[in-house]
Amino acid sequence: MIAIFNMRWAMWTALVFLVCALTCEGGRGTSVDFGSTSTICTFECTCGYEQDLTDDFDWTHHSGPTPSDDTGPSADHTTGFLGTYIYIERSDVGHHKKGRILSPIISIQPDQDYECTLQFWYHMYGSYIDTLTVSTKSASGSTSAIWTMSGNQGNQWIMADVHFSWTNRQNFQIVYEGGTGSGSDGDYYEGDIALDDIILPVCE
Repeated sequence: MIAIFNMRWAMWTALVFLVCALTCEGGRGTSVDFGSTSTICTFECTCGYEQDLTDDFDWTHHSGPTPSDDTGPSADHTTGFLGTYIYIERSDVGHHKKGRILSPIISIQPDQDYECTLQFWYHMYGSYIDTLTVSTKSASGSTSAIWTMSGNQGNQWIMADVHFSWTNRQNFQIVYEGGTGSGSDGDYYEGDIALDDIILPVCE
């Protein structure tokens, strides 16, 4: 069963990788209609994701291993060798800082409540990994955390499967916030957090 799932996942991500690499559409403020086919972002292009202009630093679009030793992935999750992902470069920012990236706007029917499922792959490897927090952000600007993970999770990509209710009755976005904690001056750089293969919420 696991082998069949892995084969299907490989076929699906390879197809998405090809389509995304060929089109690379989607920019700031892109809207995704609720009920359309679930959209996966492999980060071969921006897919409509945008940096939060009110945080402390930006996420980095990257291919291959991160520059620092003993932290970060050695490759993307989609292909395992030539694809791209996004991550926070811990050595470029100070202690206790936050960097946020926002999903495309997800349009919903305003007269309904929804149960939603969000999936993404994350990589949190290093001695000074802080926290990755995922939140919803309504059209009016209110946010609510729906998932969080802290600390060193090993040198591996891990899939998160997040279930949440949406009763706000406004369009919304998903916010991914990576934090930098403390650490000694010699090794605080070991705190890179990465994301890849994000599937926009499926709500019903």
